[in-house]
Amino acid sequence: MDRFEYDGTGTLDHQSLPRDIATLVEDVDVPEHGFFGPDSTMWSVRRERSLFASGLSAILLQLAHPLVAAGVADHSDFDADPVGRFRRTFDYVHAIIFGDVDTAVEAALAVRELHTAVTGTIDEDPGRFESGDSYTATDPELLLWVHATLIEQSLTAYETYVEPLSNRDRTAYYQESKLFGQLFGIPVSAYPETLAEFFEYYERMLDAELAVGPCGRELQRALFRQGHVFGPLYATVGIGTLPDTVRDAYGLPWSSWRQRLFDAWTALVRATVPSLPSRLRYVDAYRRALERVEPDE
Repeated sequence: MDRFEYDGTGTLDHQSLPRDIATLVEDVDVPEHGFFGPDSTMWSVRRERSLFASGLSAILLQLAHPLVAAGVADHSDFDADPVGRFRRTFDYVHAIIFGDVDTAVEAALAVRELHTAVTGTIDEDPGRFESGDSYTATDPELLLWVHATLIEQSLTAYETYVEPLSNRDRTAYYQESKLFGQLFGIPVSAYPETLAEFFEYYERMLDAELAVGPCGRELQRALFRQGHVFGPLYATVGIGTLPDTVRDAYGLPWSSWRQRLFDAWTALVRATVPSLPSRLRYVDAYRRALERVEPDE
């Protein structure tokens, strides 16, 4: 069967799982640990609350793809409540990363179900795209780009706000991310094989695919309206990890004083993070996961 059936009790009918997810579930050694577990680089990186500081940059990178922007504008309440949508997205993300197997699968299938209704066409001509071009949220290429922004910005944010990662850890994080993406419906064959090839893909997307049109700019303005009286700080911190070319495409200002403000902010966070208690440093989903897998510690 291709549809999932969830009875609300916290257990899934594994007989009804899509074949690709069923195969992933079969490979899990300890279901209570979920698909990654406490020894994974995924948990080590994504537990950091400071990664949220790059969330705005990740969203702007996603919306810089005209087909992604159109899908978000046409099929969500992003314009009215962008922060709410951001939080809901990361509820799903954290359920998949830190949940046990059933929780992760439930979240993945819920996202897949939401994506099936997201189809349409664009009505503008940004970059190489033309009015009338179609999109669907189940397109592996679009899903890959959205996930790529999370991979790149997570690595960038961790090294900006926490500490440098070894090449081994960066590679492990990327390879584990492929499993995360498969749960969302991205075939592993869609991913560049190595981390170096992933960054080559990322740079090609920046150069050839991204183009901010009126739809993307309106969504960006909706995001920035959430900054309210903290607008300048919100905008500077939020776009500090955004590539220059994407900042320019949105028409976002960047100057030497903004760079100094961003550098001061990142230095403060890096100096503070090691001394923070776990309830402040780590996301709630990670701390709940530890209580589940290490109840006596």
